[in-house]
Amino acid sequence: MNRKILIPLLLILPAVLFITAGLLKFAQGPFYLNFYDPSYVYLINGLNLAQLNGYGVGHFDHPGTTVQVICAAVIKIYYSFTSSNSDLVNDVFARPEDYLLKINIVLNFINCFVLFLFGYFFYSRSKNLPVTFFLMISPFVSTELFYGMIIDTPDNLLVSASLLVMGIIFYCLYKKENEYSLKEIIIFSVVIAFGLATKLNFIPMIFIPMIMLNGMKNKLVYLLFVLIFFIIFILPGISNMDYFINWVEGLILKEGKHGKGAATVFNTYSFPKNLISIFATDPLFGLTYLIILSVYIFTVITKFRFKKTETFFPAEIKFRLLTAVLTAMTLQIIIVSKHYAQYYMIPSFMLTVTGLYLSYLVITALKPGSVNSIRKKYLYITTVSVMSLWITYQLVSSYYEGTEMKESAYEMVDFVEKQYKDSEVIPAFGTANKDIPLAFATIYAGSRKEFYKNILEKKLRSDIYFNQWVNEFYFISDPEVSLRKLKSKKSIILQLSAYGSINGFLDRLREYTGSPELTYGKIFTNGNNESAYEIYLR
Repeated sequence: MNRKILIPLLLILPAVLFITAGLLKFAQGPFYLNFYDPSYVYLINGLNLAQLNGYGVGHFDHPGTTVQVICAAVIKIYYSFTSSNSDLVNDVFARPEDYLLKINIVLNFINCFVLFLFGYFFYSRSKNLPVTFFLMISPFVSTELFYGMIIDTPDNLLVSASLLVMGIIFYCLYKKENEYSLKEIIIFSVVIAFGLATKLNFIPMIFIPMIMLNGMKNKLVYLLFVLIFFIIFILPGISNMDYFINWVEGLILKEGKHGKGAATVFNTYSFPKNLISIFATDPLFGLTYLIILSVYIFTVITKFRFKKTETFFPAEIKFRLLTAVLTAMTLQIIIVSKHYAQYYMIPSFMLTVTGLYLSYLVITALKPGSVNSIRKKYLYITTVSVMSLWITYQLVSSYYEGTEMKESAYEMVDFVEKQYKDSEVIPAFGTANKDIPLAFATIYAGSRKEFYKNILEKKLRSDIYFNQWVNEFYFISDPEVSLRKLKSKKSIILQLSAYGSINGFLDRLREYTGSPELTYGKIFTNGNNESAYEIYLR
């Protein structure tokens, strides 16, 4: 096909992806309403790196260093072109939402550009435009992928990392030789290390090149290069390596989100519930996984029969690729069932369409006459139509759901700012509030924490916040000064999300103020179940 026609065609789905992500971001509204954790954390760590003074990063959980470097680059460039303020830190603190939006646009542009490159690569190998379009709908198959794309987190960049893995899969599919050079092994290693440095839930993808490489030596060389490039990618956070190792140890040996639960490797109660939630929340993934698993089992049985008759097995490379994809998906399901959050499945969601296509290739290789041209066209049209309808339904529902959440969050912000503009407000982390995100992000600012807090205490309305996850106060200003001011008040306003405990807050408040008799009343609740309380100190 002529490149003048091909390139515009291959740009269609990337453009749709970019526009769709933008519309869903618009539906959710500013980051401070719903999604400042961890977007603001990445903003403030990107700010650390953008200052080019060796401050490093204070947040190293994901590890997320790839995203932090991108944040730093965007911050530096955007500041250079738009700011009249000579101080980078104060400019970022004055308009954090502007910086976050530009970072989000850049991350989504990267995803869309990589999607285009994948489509161009696959078509150059296959010369099959319908299948190219089919594979290019991979970033649309789950709303969790768009959850990642509307915030500035590693989940966003995992879309690109997963597309690169898909490139490896189809490179292997169309490769004529079964041997891999050192150059190819290094390229595979760079892709996997990039994904791992972005977020550790990418770890099942390690097994895709592992299964494709022949010989133990090649596999060991591959793993060695993965380790080397992983260390290179995480260099901005290398000073936090001890913390990172302890965090990973907690993920392995403990249950619960972020490995902060009880010390148990496997919880027989929560694991089955989480397993069901994965498939129930994303039924398209569940159906696809069932199809891939069924084709795999059927192929294993068929392969055994070929072996018994000493006949050449016609689907060898396709079966190995299917095995690799199924292995990655299965390991992801096991890991996420231990530490459940649906968006942890993003790398496997990205493999949904690839797994379907490989299943089709395996079946047609085993049964060459089973799918004629008419059936093939009918199967393609039916599959694409059903998936398109489901995807459209999910995206439209997400748009309206996001709009409702945004409007409810605005109600809380407006209520506190207008009705209680002169009152002492203590916002809890996790609620909609313009002050909270920057205050929250300073927790993870590393060596710049106190410096940033000193700047923010002059900018933010509140100097006391409540960490509802651990029932503890967080102070931007000097704690003693803040508490003296608090004790002088007759009443305060508390913002609390549905996950917070008013009794937990009151217990901590009694400790800090020495006031045993506290009374309170709920004065407002929005549609997101965030509540505002007026608490009387005397």
